[in-house]
Amino acid sequence: MLNQVCSLTYEIKIYCGLRQGYSKELPLHDLEEVKSICQEYCDTNGFCVTVSPIEFIYTDGFEPGAVVGIINYPRFPRVPRELDSAAIILAKMLLEKLGQERISVVMPTNTIMLEKE
Repeated sequence: MLNQVCSLTYEIKIYCGLRQGYSKELPLHDLEEVKSICQEYCDTNGFCVTVSPIEFIYTDGFEPGAVVGIINYPRFPRVPRELDSAAIILAKMLLEKLGQERISVVMPTNTIMLEKE
């Protein structure tokens, strides 16, 4: 027998560069560091994410980065407000621990840019 479980479709993506700050002199972080930060968050909060590599191409430059994906997983459904909150907290962790100046959190109807203080 096949069971079907359904939840409201809701997807969030966190876009994060791996170059610390804007200096080409500062170290590049790697995908394993992103995974480690995400694992720490997931272990502490009972959460699940995906991590994928990406390349950012911008005016006069480029850098490697990561996309952290979040979905409303039907086995453990959450309301959008809870998913938004989790995404912001995780994005703040990534911003701080990877020495980023900005991180974008893309939600179904809004994109939030977090900036270093």
